[in-house]
Amino acid sequence: MKLTLGENIRRLRREKNMTQEQLAEALAVSFQAVSRWENGATYPDIELLPAIAERFSVSVDELLGVPESEKEKQARELCDEYLRVQNLELPADKEDERYEKLVGIITSLRRDFAGCDAVWKFWLNSFYWKLKDKRLLPEVRLFAEARLEKCPGDADVIERMAIIEDDDHIDAFIKRYATPFDIGRDALLMRRYMERNEPEKAAPLQNRKLFEIIDNAVNSRVLYTDLRSKTLEHSFAENTARLGILHAFAEETPTPEHPITCGKGVDCWAESRMEIGVRRACYLASMGRTEEAFVTLEDAVSLLEKAMKITGRVELETSRFTPTLKWTAEESWYNPNAQPGPLERGIFINSSGGYCFNVYPSIYLGMLTAEHGWEWFDPIRNDPRYQSCVERVKALVKTREQ
Repeated sequence: MKLTLGENIRRLRREKNMTQEQLAEALAVSFQAVSRWENGATYPDIELLPAIAERFSVSVDELLGVPESEKEKQARELCDEYLRVQNLELPADKEDERYEKLVGIITSLRRDFAGCDAVWKFWLNSFYWKLKDKRLLPEVRLFAEARLEKCPGDADVIERMAIIEDDDHIDAFIKRYATPFDIGRDALLMRRYMERNEPEKAAPLQNRKLFEIIDNAVNSRVLYTDLRSKTLEHSFAENTARLGILHAFAEETPTPEHPITCGKGVDCWAESRMEIGVRRACYLASMGRTEEAFVTLEDAVSLLEKAMKITGRVELETSRFTPTLKWTAEESWYNPNAQPGPLERGIFINSSGGYCFNVYPSIYLGMLTAEHGWEWFDPIRNDPRYQSCVERVKALVKTREQ
């Protein structure tokens, strides 16, 4: 790799409107040394690099001119390492060791890779852990500030920090980073189209907003998976409401044989139907309504089997209420947890409006076989019909190495 250190020092010094003498004084070196660095005759001592980088508000990698491709690779590796350490099964007396490693990784990401695209992995796939261990929050907060300085308006960071930030800092965070809806792009365009009497242009925005509202109601998931964190009655009522909203929006009527799918095949709600269906079967099992539980579970598992038969790109049914949203489904290979390791075959459901969902059999297999958090399935676990459903879902899990 060709070092461009001298060229970078000259460029950054000029951007800061500094003379060689001023930089030399700040670093406690001679201006002749600075001149030799910039001409490529010599390089600064390695111990000086952090001080030079700090003076110019850049990372050491940027100062050295490390190629962006190499930085992205390093950022991905750090994010993968964070997820690996986060998911290690450790005894209680090793938790402080885990914490120190996680803080070290976050610090490295903040200091050297805040502007890299690859850090999306950190923000999208580990924020539940940040909720769990509040000690990480100060360093995560600094990382967010660094990221938003490099990439203003990064929605992933703003949305995640709005969830994990503590009560003492949330108002200041929102005041600093939130974008008022009334000056948002879609809101401005909607106002424009309505004032200019252009309903055909407003329709796609209206469809997207309507779908977003319905999707939020159907998929209002809690931040924990332990079913016993809520009462059975509350959980079942919430599940019933979500299913009712889905059926109403899809203009369909459930039948005794198909309480979840209403006899339909794969549509844009397939991921929601399966998640709601497995949970509903769990509640029904605990309520002693065994036959209803198995009918519901069978409906959900059958839909999963239909989804996993998709290979090429196929068009899905479009809702009458949101006709401008065109839906397709196709095979994809990805790691559902965005972690290092084998890729899993899934089905990617995507719309023209930018909404997308992924169906992975391992998610539902985990719900059916989890030892903790899904105890409400216990009354039917030993039933051969339950074991059959588990085996059918297990047979759908296909993986391959990256």
